[in-house]
Amino acid sequence: MSSTMRNIGNYITVQPGTIQTITAGGTGDATEVNGVTIDRNALTQGRGQSAVLAILVKATMASAATTAIVTANFQDSANDSDWTDYGTALGATTTHSAAGGALTASSAVAKLSVNLASARRYIRAQVMCDLSASGTDTALISSVIIIAGQAQLPAN
Repeated sequence: MSSTMRNIGNYITVQPGTIQTITAGGTGDATEVNGVTIDRNALTQGRGQSAVLAILVKATMASAATTAIVTANFQDSANDSDWTDYGTALGATTTHSAAGGALTASSAVAKLSVNLASARRYIRAQVMCDLSASGTDTALISSVIIIAGQAQLPAN
């Protein structure tokens, strides 16, 4: 077995997704954020055929009754201007729910996988987080897109 077969880094491309700071009932709450545009033709390892959006959530919540619910989807475009939802969206996923009291600076991960075989040239992610409280809870949401399945594997 060659060393490249044990090195996943040779087979993936990592691209930025989204980043947002949210205050419950205020800035960024329940607001869909467009991620960075990725030109699949410009990727050094080729136009990968699949991707995973990894969403990282860091939240501070004041009570046991509050939640952070994340939704996400991919979009594609032929011209980096006209965007269409692509693939299956990540339905409402509760990433945080305090269990008896405050939840201080706790982290969670959500993910969304997509088959890019029929995606157009440009892709991006859209992420939204909805905090159920009003005013006291905060969250930082960031994401990365991991692209794999290129038609040509990298050289040794």
